[in-house]
Amino acid sequence: MPPRGRRHVAADVDWKGQLRRDMETIDGIIARPKDGRRVSEIKSDLGELMNRHAAVFRDEAGLQSAREAIDQLREEADHAWIDDQGTVFNQDVLGALELGYMIDCAEATVVGAIERKESRGAQFRTDYPERNDAEWLKHIDITLEEDGPKVSYSPVTITQWEPEERKY
Repeated sequence: MPPRGRRHVAADVDWKGQLRRDMETIDGIIARPKDGRRVSEIKSDLGELMNRHAAVFRDEAGLQSAREAIDQLREEADHAWIDDQGTVFNQDVLGALELGYMIDCAEATVVGAIERKESRGAQFRTDYPERNDAEWLKHIDITLEEDGPKVSYSPVTITQWEPEERKY
């Protein structure tokens, strides 16, 4: 374990290059012309979209619609503008950066929900209302890569509690 107050830093990380790329990203956000949509509008649309199509009750058509809309919002987010052009404690820049992460999370959520063809836990697929442990007692793992999300699976480790169907 590294000594207190010192961080272990991997030797092969190009910190200066990463810092330069991050500064370029921030400068690019600040310099965007005000001819697209505002960051706050896209955030609001993303929230409404996820509430409408990816909340507890879901179906294939709604999830596919959400996936397409997320792609569109991602394109709009790349050009979304902010009000604050300052370079110190700029909450608008933070909001623009967060929007990108929110879109990534929304995409991963929707891709995983499309993949799981059953109802389980906090996901109720109206087009697949039954739980199916024979096929779906596994984790769906989503990795966001340059060319889009990749789906893989990992096993569920059952410890103290055996999984069982929710009864209301």
